[in-house]
Amino acid sequence: IPSSFCSICTNQCKEELLLLLLTLSIHHENSRIYIMCDEETRTVINNATPDLNKRLNIKWFVELNKYSSKTRSQMVEEKIWSEFQMMKANVMIKTLEIEKDTLFLDSDIIILDKINDVDHNKRLGVSPQYITEEYVKRTGYYNGGMLWTSDKNVPVDWIEYTKTSRYYDQASIEDLAKKYDYFEFGENYNLQCWRFVLGLEPTKKIKENVNIQNNKLYYKNKQLKCIHTHFNDK
Repeated sequence: IPSSFCSICTNQCKEELLLLLLTLSIHHENSRIYIMCDEETRTVINNATPDLNKRLNIKWFVELNKYSSKTRSQMVEEKIWSEFQMMKANVMIKTLEIEKDTLFLDSDIIILDKINDVDHNKRLGVSPQYITEEYVKRTGYYNGGMLWTSDKNVPVDWIEYTKTSRYYDQASIEDLAKKYDYFEFGENYNLQCWRFVLGLEPTKKIKENVNIQNNKLYYKNKQLKCIHTHFNDK
């Protein structure tokens, strides 16, 4: 189990963050999560029902007001998308000043079961996209929405490698995996829409991989741990 969790969010995704925190509180009650966000997001979460501050130990870094009103397309156009994405690394840096390890999760991830497959003998945990080679070459082998580490140097290197990455914060994770000993989260983690349309198996097969056993949601023969929703995408 991770010692802590962390995430970033602006008001564009605050409803998604509510789902992350609520589901985290169900499966990891009283866990510590560090959130870098804008003022509006913190206000919404603090006024939410149920009171998530009673279910989780939340620490806030309100440092993203600059990005509050901007969509991804606007940030790409203004050439600040990678800068914004590297707030992931920055929240990890701040978290690792306090915690011995942390799992970064994008704010649009929903937790479906206890996350208990972290290999603490490694320094890095990465999440393959499980998509075709064509799109791996374009966007990277690993997904930038889920990254675990116990090494303070990992997020520092992530920032550096992203400066020359072929695809924002994502393809640069391949460079991290070359430098650090790592484990991979399995197919039952971080199930996202790209896997359904660009996956290594046909869409129909990917759908069939999601099944119910003993009243629990599975991916193939393992319990489905979390899904990466992209609910805000059209």
